[in-house]
Amino acid sequence: NTMSTLKVGKVRYGLMLREDGHVMDDGTVARMGENHFVVTTTTVNAGLVMQHMDFCKQAHWPELDVHMVSVTDQYAQFAIAGPNSRKVLEKLVDNDADGAADISNEAFPYMACGPVSVCGGVAARLQPPPSRRVDAEPGEHLVERPPVPPPRWTAVLRSRDPGRSKERMEALFGRRVMLRGLTLADFEAWSEVRVRCGDWLTRWEPQRLPNQPDPSVDRDAFAVRCSARQRERQLGTGFGFGIFVDGTFGGEINISSIQRGPFQNAYVGYWVDQKVAGQGVMPESVVVVLRFAFEELHLHRVQISIIPRNASSRRVVDKLGLREEGTALRYLEINGVWEDHVRYGITAEDWEARREELEAAWL
Repeated sequence: NTMSTLKVGKVRYGLMLREDGHVMDDGTVARMGENHFVVTTTTVNAGLVMQHMDFCKQAHWPELDVHMVSVTDQYAQFAIAGPNSRKVLEKLVDNDADGAADISNEAFPYMACGPVSVCGGVAARLQPPPSRRVDAEPGEHLVERPPVPPPRWTAVLRSRDPGRSKERMEALFGRRVMLRGLTLADFEAWSEVRVRCGDWLTRWEPQRLPNQPDPSVDRDAFAVRCSARQRERQLGTGFGFGIFVDGTFGGEINISSIQRGPFQNAYVGYWVDQKVAGQGVMPESVVVVLRFAFEELHLHRVQISIIPRNASSRRVVDKLGLREEGTALRYLEINGVWEDHVRYGITAEDWEARREELEAAWL
């Protein structure tokens, strides 16, 4: 469908094609303002569509003044269906300046959209559902049918606090720890730990590239780092988590380099605030991540690689009884030196056999 003729306050269904003309994905485009569009995709292709749009902007139309922001982790979507769905919404949608908010069919007709406020000030986007589509036969046009009653409404909610919940993603919980993706709102806490523990941490980490800004002290560089982690989550290639103990930031743990196909493998890396080191925070976090890797991501193998003289990190895997699988010589360049790494591994079969033991001990 042509999107240039879409009117403000309206939604249109469309297809995205690859450069060879084949269908890449389908979804809807909502025009919220003259120069403000919200695009929805299928869940599985959200990252690929964003990547393709970014490629087109840079390669085909660099002259366009367009800014694209992924909001996959910034919005929560709720579908309300049933004969009383409108009554429910009337209780949720805040009154406007003239009194009760109007969410009638006249105000929000089929394929319309608009900003509303719900639950006492939470910004939201309200629209009836996109059409119920019927696949066309070859040579025929794709047709759309209006939704059948009862009406179903979708409200996409954004946190009223743009600092704390600008990005929303799944949190993982252990006995004491909560793991979640870091956002720009975490910069001050993250920076304080990184600066305070700098010498203790950086000797085990790769060096920054020359002239590369330091995210420990550069807020913009930290924002780029968060965006990179978000893109990895969307593409399914990695999951980065901040570790929070009693609500206080205490380190990070990451699942990286996820490989599918016959390998089904990933690598786990971690670091912890020196102030809470040795208190069992990291072994608990590793078990939480292993549970996520095997039971949610359905990986077959997870590996952890540690410099032999890094006694603190090796104590973590020793406490968990992970299998040592040998030493890889000059495996990674760490702090300017090609370092050997002891490699530890655990498979889905190992997890199945030891899950109750590990969860009882740490979760």
